[in-house]
Amino acid sequence: MKIEWLKIYRSNYLFILPICLLAIVLFSFVPYNKMVQSNSEDQLSMARFEVDDFTEVVADMKRKDFPADFIATLTEQLQLKKQKLTAIEQNDTPAWLEAEYQTTKIDLELLQQGKISGLGFDYLNLKLAEFDFFRKNPEIEYIPELFFSKLPTSYYLTRLFSFTPIITLLLLLTVILAFYLTMEYRDKTNAFLATFPQKMTHTALKKITTTMLWVLASWSILAGILTLLTAPQYGIGSWKFPFFYLNYQKEVLSITTGEYVLRLGLSLVVLTFFLVTVIYLISALTKSTIATLALSLAFILPAMMPQVLEVIPVKLLAYLPFGYLDLPSLLFYKSEFGDFQPTWLQAIIYLVSFAGLCLFILVGKLQYDTRKTIFASNQKNNKLPYN
Repeated sequence: MKIEWLKIYRSNYLFILPICLLAIVLFSFVPYNKMVQSNSEDQLSMARFEVDDFTEVVADMKRKDFPADFIATLTEQLQLKKQKLTAIEQNDTPAWLEAEYQTTKIDLELLQQGKISGLGFDYLNLKLAEFDFFRKNPEIEYIPELFFSKLPTSYYLTRLFSFTPIITLLLLLTVILAFYLTMEYRDKTNAFLATFPQKMTHTALKKITTTMLWVLASWSILAGILTLLTAPQYGIGSWKFPFFYLNYQKEVLSITTGEYVLRLGLSLVVLTFFLVTVIYLISALTKSTIATLALSLAFILPAMMPQVLEVIPVKLLAYLPFGYLDLPSLLFYKSEFGDFQPTWLQAIIYLVSFAGLCLFILVGKLQYDTRKTIFASNQKNNKLPYN
């Protein structure tokens, strides 16, 4: 492994990966940080607008002689909106949550009765469950999805990777790995390394392990810098903070920031193992940087075109890697591939199995290349004249 570390250290790739990853994430952090500065005022302005607008709506319905029970319900909602405005002005989160919960509950009842439209039933159920949880668990500070006024580390890590397309980061990683893993073929040192007195299984495992540790160290550096950016100002935050979401069956589920970050870490390990193994195999088969890059990107780019892949039958798509790569989104049961909706665990099992198969083929290919190189070398030596 020492040789592999030296190759990474002496190459130009050591710092390229963490710097590129950091640049992408900082590009998303800056607007988030700007939103934090203005969200409190925006939320207050929105609440005032809602009160003024709803006051006009209630007054108009009274003039048009709408049913008394409907007007009474809307008048109750108006009072709740005024309570929300007061709660925002006084920075009283429990009171705001109670008013939001009651307002959402009324909206859901009116929607079920067919008296209003335009609001999604599933969305209201989701928000009702969210508000109900936080009003019953005041020890966990509520952070609004739209008008967040702080970015604690645990919350930001979950929000960042759940809303940032992981495929963009995988594309960057693929390009860098394609150039690094074909370095021996560009430098013409692969034949020399093949004569080393060690099993190719060990050689492959050492190269994969070293490359994985390098990539995972880059992810860790990224997480550390994000912690330094957020923790001093906003704190680490609660690892029990839940994110509520709807699965494919429109059921309301939740995942805590702690569980999400742990699964995210495992997801990055699996994705790294998958990419390193697949690209290493392609490089061993093609022995060309351009061919390795092109074929490696063919494994990633289709995941960015879900509309195109919708034409592929679900049964066939289940055997292709494209639909399994966005592991952070699958933690929220969000797949962009129509009726193909794998779970996060299914994706983990598939990617590990696929990478394991690639590793098996890779070892066989490297052993064949080694025997071929040694045989050619012996043939050449046998033809040399003796002194």
